[in-house]
Amino acid sequence: MSKSFVDDTSDLVIRSLRGVVRFSPGLFLDPTEKRNVSDKVILLSGGGSGHEPAHAGFIGEGMLDAVIAGNIFASPSASQIFKAIKAFPSEKGTLIIAKNYTGDALSFGLATEKAKAAGITCKLLLVGDDISIPHKVGSTIGRRGLAGVVLVHKIAGAAAVGGASLEEVYSIAESVARNMATIGVSLQRCHVPGRTLTSEDEISLGELEYGMGIHNEPGVQRARIGSLHETVGQMLSRLLDENQSGRSFVTFVETDIIVLALNNLGGLSTLELHAILDEILTQLSSNYRIIPRRIIRGTLVSSMNGLGFSITLLKLNNEMIPLLDRATDAPGWIPAALGNTEEPPETKLCLDEGKPKLSSLKVDAALFTAVLREISSSITADEPAITHFDTVAGDGDCGETLLAGSNAIAAALQRGEINTSDLIGGLHTISNIIEASMGGTSGAIYGIYLNGLVSGLNNSEPDTGHSTSVILSIAAGRALKDLFRYTRARKGSRTMMDVLIPFIENISSDPSGLTEALEAARQGMESTKKMKALFGRASYVDQGIFEREEEGGIPDAGALGLLSIISSLVKTVQAQQRLSKSM
Repeated sequence: MSKSFVDDTSDLVIRSLRGVVRFSPGLFLDPTEKRNVSDKVILLSGGGSGHEPAHAGFIGEGMLDAVIAGNIFASPSASQIFKAIKAFPSEKGTLIIAKNYTGDALSFGLATEKAKAAGITCKLLLVGDDISIPHKVGSTIGRRGLAGVVLVHKIAGAAAVGGASLEEVYSIAESVARNMATIGVSLQRCHVPGRTLTSEDEISLGELEYGMGIHNEPGVQRARIGSLHETVGQMLSRLLDENQSGRSFVTFVETDIIVLALNNLGGLSTLELHAILDEILTQLSSNYRIIPRRIIRGTLVSSMNGLGFSITLLKLNNEMIPLLDRATDAPGWIPAALGNTEEPPETKLCLDEGKPKLSSLKVDAALFTAVLREISSSITADEPAITHFDTVAGDGDCGETLLAGSNAIAAALQRGEINTSDLIGGLHTISNIIEASMGGTSGAIYGIYLNGLVSGLNNSEPDTGHSTSVILSIAAGRALKDLFRYTRARKGSRTMMDVLIPFIENISSDPSGLTEALEAARQGMESTKKMKALFGRASYVDQGIFEREEEGGIPDAGALGLLSIISSLVKTVQAQQRLSKSM
């Protein structure tokens, strides 16, 4: 079904948020100035829209202090998140909670690092409670964040309002995230306004799908629709049966203090939801001798109008039950049941972004300019090929995203906005341009790496007698380690990391060995042609597709784009070196 009451989706998210604010006078949308400095730990969260009441519905005393909303099923930008962090200062620090998805991890990670660099005390917790993905896959990409994240919001929020320190709130939140498990099931893909489901996307009339993601991602198993008893039995078996191969992330026993959360993915009636709750409680008691200490049911994290539900089990200790029970005025929160038994709706956020105080590392301005121009020219020439390969094995936007960033840098260079005589200042400007002009995973990766490079150069600058190339190589290695904190992609993952890692490793060991480093990067790109994708949308593509392109397979588009940049860099630097030797 693709019908919708909303005829214009261009401002759907902002209109929805205005509606939330109008319904809840204690909330505000995009404040005009900073709040007063708080004397409690601030809790921030957010993510893509389409999961209502998450995330705005959980703002309130004893839960979240602010959220950042992206477009439908799309992470907010790091800039949005960073603004929110700065808008809600706290003497005790800020805990940022996000669901474990690539876009959220990178955007919230970049914002966290920017905040730390600005002197703000903060910590980031990525929540992954999905147990449908086996350990072998989960250890690589991590468990997806589902409805359990709301339990983290509630318990951590209560601890924060009770006066706990940042380390204490983080420890409590991390414990909750580590001790819960969620499994979902759906009868059909959800409808996103403005998009049309094809017959290939739809689940047939007599089938359901276990493990479907909250963004219409395919599940782990399709099966015929049986009785409610059979469906719930399958789900509880995956949650509680230790013999479920590779899926036992959390062990539950009858003596544990267990919380049950039944989440409506958006399209089920209250009548159906209560019948499902009855079946879950019946089977927990009769098959596993488990009687939940607390029960929560309703719509916590939806998937638009998703025709499905998820079950979350959480293991707590006695100290955490009062935190779950503590009252909150968050409009979306549904108080847990015992087991057994007038600001304007929209204003503009205007914060002084400021600029970090940067020291100066002088470079040849003409060379820096030439490198940027050569990169722009190379990306413009290579964009059609990058887009082609990403269309075959991804979502088709990699080349366009890279070109958008390149064009924005070229325009800033033309306007004289990039200080090409100051390496640190110039790279800092470029990182901000990339963050503003490049979306998606690649934009976040470039942004995190460049911010790490700037940080590394600042830390390396005191006069040690090293040449600029050595200082750069050291900072480049440190930036790579910083990036590793936010992505599990490594060599062999069929990503741009197959190019970046060998290049940086070679430069770090021999700063003057540009030719060898470029060749290592080129070999890394070539290796992706028939490699199985482990990350991003390409990981869902049939492996056979990667082997059908002429000339031996399809390279990863991100790797090809990064190689274009590195080739331009090396080409320009070596041309300058040859010119210097001839003079």
